[in-house]
Amino acid sequence: LGTKTALDFPGESRGLLKPADELWGSERVTVAYGQGLSSTPIQMAAAINVIANDGVYVAPKLVRATVGPDGTMTDIAPSATHRVVSEAAAQQTAVMMEAVVCSSEGTANAAQVDGLPIAGKTGTAFKAAENGTYFDENGDRIYYASFAGFFPADDPQVTVLVAMDEPPAASDQRFGGRAAAPIFAALAPSLIHELG
Repeated sequence: LGTKTALDFPGESRGLLKPADELWGSERVTVAYGQGLSSTPIQMAAAINVIANDGVYVAPKLVRATVGPDGTMTDIAPSATHRVVSEAAAQQTAVMMEAVVCSSEGTANAAQVDGLPIAGKTGTAFKAAENGTYFDENGDRIYYASFAGFFPADDPQVTVLVAMDEPPAASDQRFGGRAAAPIFAALAPSLIHELG
């Protein structure tokens, strides 16, 4: 987070994340629950993948292979990797993320798919407005709701991030577990079918 990915995609944002030694006052605490930082969807999916990959970061890429004029397929070089957290920490986090979806107390029950263990995390953020606040011209808060998850939780193969930009602020649909998680649940069976 806070740096561009290896995609080298034009216009890619770094997101916002101050180095730990530059955090001051309440920033030292609020960053722990997601305030004072921002990430791009590809950064967030890559971060979720660290947990799915037992603590190892795998740089994202957009192209798996190229096809030459003669039809020869050439695989793109493997992505760079490095360990971010221990395998034990990643596995413990994955268990907690599975409880977010699959336990009755989880905030993302709407992401459940029958017979499929899913691990995920909801996100409900205030969105900064051009006026420098988190409120629109009518005085209503502006939200960004998301759900990121991977499946099967016990042998991750697919990661999906669903994000809703400015869901209805006055309803319970402004939360990631209500706005984005059901879309994840609708997409998962199609992806399973497509990937065989």
